[in-house]
Amino acid sequence: MKILKWISIILVALVSLPILLIAVIYIGGSFVSYQYPEEILEIDSTMLVKNEDVIRYADNSLRKNKYGIWEMYLEGRPEERGVAYGAMARDLIRYQEKTFIDKIQSLIPSGTYLSFLRRVVMFANQSIDEYIPEEVRSEVYNMSQVCSSEYDQLVGEAYSRQLNYHAAHDIGHAMQQYMLVGCSAFSAWDKYALDSTMIVGRNFDFYFGEEFAHNKMIVFTNPTEGIPFVSVSWPAMMGVVSGMNMEGITVTLNAAEGELSIIGKTPVSVLARQIVQYATSIDEAIAIAEQTETFVSEQIFVCSAKERKALIIEKSPKDMSVVINEDGIVSLTNHYTSGQWQIEPREESVVRLSRLEQLLHRAGKIDQKKALEILRDYRDNDENPLPIGSEKALCQFISHHSVIFKPDSLQMWVSTAPWQLGDYVCYDLKRIIEQRGEVSEYTLPQMTLPADSIMIKMYNDKNK
Repeated sequence: MKILKWISIILVALVSLPILLIAVIYIGGSFVSYQYPEEILEIDSTMLVKNEDVIRYADNSLRKNKYGIWEMYLEGRPEERGVAYGAMARDLIRYQEKTFIDKIQSLIPSGTYLSFLRRVVMFANQSIDEYIPEEVRSEVYNMSQVCSSEYDQLVGEAYSRQLNYHAAHDIGHAMQQYMLVGCSAFSAWDKYALDSTMIVGRNFDFYFGEEFAHNKMIVFTNPTEGIPFVSVSWPAMMGVVSGMNMEGITVTLNAAEGELSIIGKTPVSVLARQIVQYATSIDEAIAIAEQTETFVSEQIFVCSAKERKALIIEKSPKDMSVVINEDGIVSLTNHYTSGQWQIEPREESVVRLSRLEQLLHRAGKIDQKKALEILRDYRDNDENPLPIGSEKALCQFISHHSVIFKPDSLQMWVSTAPWQLGDYVCYDLKRIIEQRGEVSEYTLPQMTLPADSIMIKMYNDKNK
């Protein structure tokens, strides 16, 4: 009977208090004792070199470009990558955690209620480390050594905190009715693309306050095992929400309404990380997803340039379906479309998908410039402008980041502030990996897609 009582408490918390639960998961569950990774390194201060432009640790580097985006190159074994990440990005990691906790304290002023929710999350996440691969745990632990001790008594030790931060992303995706996320994505190739090569676009509308999105991080990872890849996210995030590997595989996450596991399992960003690091084909991506138990319902969008295929993996904690498209165009928002699931989609997601399909089919041959126009669209099907923040719009003015991939050429364009309205700067994954990050400038200035000054003015005028 006690277990039923706990389950009831958890379900009530998940259903009726999701925004607070999201906040607590960033810090909750951290009093659970997780197993440590096998390989642990200490930071060697003699290997850390800082100058005005670049921070280096051994053969790894970190720099900030003129747009305010942080660019990191990592290589080596998991523990080496983790300790290098922590050594170079110490201040960023601490800033990000302070931002999290400040936001939490503003959402939950009651210490008693915070304590209750923390116990709920402790129960849910008590075995999360068992579902995270040793490689990722090694990176997280070795990185977490630079975290501030300021929160140890309040929250728990750094390693546990950082593991749980990855689960917060899942909760945010699970709670669609609160629109913490509203991601949209598409892919086009062959007759739908300007040069027939594959192009992938996505808006990552995960919003946890402007401070959360302040430091955008692009990490180029050259691991000893698996495939080199690039990921766009935020400091200390070892999972992947938007990524591409050297085999021309792209992976992006789109939330979906559906069931939520009572017990925390593999964060979806860690599943996406496994795909982008180890999948060379659509079949391998499917196999990795089939072998992974997840915490939430999610759409994992995988595109393969070499195979000329795109698929949507519709996954829940108990089941999975796969929608593969070889016809040249795919689009998705935040609801399942395979027909397997008996879930009524939210109107906002349906309307957004309808607009996305309309824009894709009338765009003609799509290239990165047309892809950008689609990602910035804020109108309905009748061309009426939607209000800023409308969940029915493709551009909701809340994107943490927006990305355009061209996996055939291993290029990608990443948005700069504000939201997806600033310049989209171009990166060449092959160039950076082959030169092991030793390039004078990571971006390719001649390929920058320009900011939309009219939309920026409109946005600023309405927010005065």
